[in-house]
Amino acid sequence: MVDAILLNASNEKIFIASAFFSNSDIIKSFINKNCFIQLVIRLNKGTSASELEKLIPFMEAHQIEIRFFSDEHFHPKFYIFGNKSAFIGSSNLTHRGISENQEMNIQIEDSNSINELKEVFNSYWSQAKILTNEDIKKFKEISKTIKNDNEEKDSQNIKDAIGDVRYSNHNYDNEDFMFYC
Repeated sequence: MVDAILLNASNEKIFIASAFFSNSDIIKSFINKNCFIQLVIRLNKGTSASELEKLIPFMEAHQIEIRFFSDEHFHPKFYIFGNKSAFIGSSNLTHRGISENQEMNIQIEDSNSINELKEVFNSYWSQAKILTNEDIKKFKEISKTIKNDNEEKDSQNIKDAIGDVRYSNHNYDNEDFMFYC
């Protein structure tokens, strides 16, 4: 997957929705290819606070904007590269998700389908909370307490520290392509 997405990343606006995030290197690669990124993630045990910290200079330079949900039901995985291509599948924005695991992704190049997927992304974007440096600090602190033996408790601790940011489900459909959120 990493080769395919890097091939599509050059002078593009990239939209990514991923439940888990722990790969700042791929974001840096996109930025080095003169891309601007809008990223929606979920703050949870699958997201790395230290990897988010590495993106602060790029956030401050306005090369990436990040928003988040803390609700455990936010679980998409898609990547949109401008108007030319999108990938939908099982790959989270983690090193394993895009480089190591056996994942399944589909590349879409149909402009109508890409536009429909952008509508879904825009709905996520409008409902997600802007990730601030302070949120990253709080998330880093609470991440130290995550034990992975009680996901419900860990999730509640994150919500208590950063806020309960939920996505309000909608259905998107047209006669050519259907998305269910």
